[in-house]
Amino acid sequence: HSLVCQCVSPVGFVQCQHQKEINCPDQCASLTFFVKQDDLNVTTVVKTCGAPELCSNNSANMGGVTASRNAYCCNTTLCNSKTLPVLTQQRANGRMCYTCAGSDCSQTMDCVGEEYYCISQT
Repeated sequence: HSLVCQCVSPVGFVQCQHQKEINCPDQCASLTFFVKQDDLNVTTVVKTCGAPELCSNNSANMGGVTASRNAYCCNTTLCNSKTLPVLTQQRANGRMCYTCAGSDCSQTMDCVGEEYYCISQT
């Protein structure tokens, strides 16, 4: 069977194009993405079919850039009509990761909310 969901996407995101509704296999999703870098804040709202990997809130902090996703998934007709707010800033969870300023990677930063892993990128 097919489920009808709202479809909202940023320019260039091909899934919705000019349609306001989309047929989905089993779930609808309403997602609010937020990216902050220095003084630049970008919020993007997407409403589409819900996949399991999209249906949870998450955040990442890469030193100078933070990103988060506030997610809501549901399985009734047009149930993803609500636009979610930006995920609120979470409390420090006691974990810490190293962060780099240029080539100096000796500084640490607090992990917040459900940020439990450190990543290393070269």
